[in-house]
Amino acid sequence: MKICSRCVMDETDPEIQFDEQGVCNHCRRHEYLSKHYDKNTLLPTIEQIKKDGEGKKYDCLVGLSGGVDSCYVLIKAVEWGLRPLAMTFDNGWDTPQAGNNVKTMISILSVPHVTVEIDLDNYHKAQIALMKAGTPDVELITDHILSDQLYEIAIENDIKWVLTGSNYQSESHLAWSYDWSDWLYIKNMLKRNGFDGDYKKLPHYGKLKQRRLKKKVTIFSPLQYMDYDKEKVKQMLINKCGWEDYGGKHYESTWTKFFQVYYLPKKFGYDKRKCHLSALISSGQMTREEALKKLEEPLEKVNITPILEKIGLTRAEFDHIMTMEKHTYHDYLNYGKFTNYYFRKRWKGLK
Repeated sequence: MKICSRCVMDETDPEIQFDEQGVCNHCRRHEYLSKHYDKNTLLPTIEQIKKDGEGKKYDCLVGLSGGVDSCYVLIKAVEWGLRPLAMTFDNGWDTPQAGNNVKTMISILSVPHVTVEIDLDNYHKAQIALMKAGTPDVELITDHILSDQLYEIAIENDIKWVLTGSNYQSESHLAWSYDWSDWLYIKNMLKRNGFDGDYKKLPHYGKLKQRRLKKKVTIFSPLQYMDYDKEKVKQMLINKCGWEDYGGKHYESTWTKFFQVYYLPKKFGYDKRKCHLSALISSGQMTREEALKKLEEPLEKVNITPILEKIGLTRAEFDHIMTMEKHTYHDYLNYGKFTNYYFRKRWKGLK
């Protein structure tokens, strides 16, 4: 198994590439992103957000999950003198810690807050269909709905700017997943794998709607333009805000934890910790040796029984899904087949 000479990504990523120095395309992408986001543009952008919000109730919308990244973005928004509306997407999978963190941040910062809910029965049917699709992209429906609702809530409240916690410092190494904004791909997986729900009850956008949304709303991720050290921020949140730690990256969602520590490793042999740790290595927040040592630790255990009961699957049905044929995004219709945009974007920075 060939492994990157700089991070801990290896050939379990079927699309990994290595250059002559043995450095993987993910590390080269991190290099590209670190140069692409000019820190000098952060404060001018904040001033533009204030200007665009003049005379309005809010000047930005902040997605708040209760995780480290989103909580810190909300804190910084207030510190910068912005007037944010916080939005939480409730898909029924938040841990108690995440819920408490949302309440804590809203209370401490005195920020108005709205919670978006969806038809959970319909959503669970979509999650089951995506597992049957046999790709590693089960989570795409969640990310897509969240993105759609951020746009919709912003437009509903006459807000031009949406601030997110996305950051290359801890998320630059992307593997084992396709583009969450590609509704054509998601819908094709659902259609071909027995989704018997209502597509209209799944908030979504196609390419035409996406273009219209982007004309009205600008997505901005301020952490990309900052010296963002996730562990230091986490300790600050714990010490100053009473923030509750939920464990690993994205474990504020019980579904995402199940997806990362059970579904992906057992069905595909993918360990998402490699992505997360490798990004921290590239950011200088962890050494390669430290990351390799962490990977020697076993994955956390998760009780899948209540998860299966919640989405309406028996253990026998789930075990059958786990034995079904594996696929990739190449096996389904998607916009990338027409534009190749995602592929170019993903490998940009690799010579």
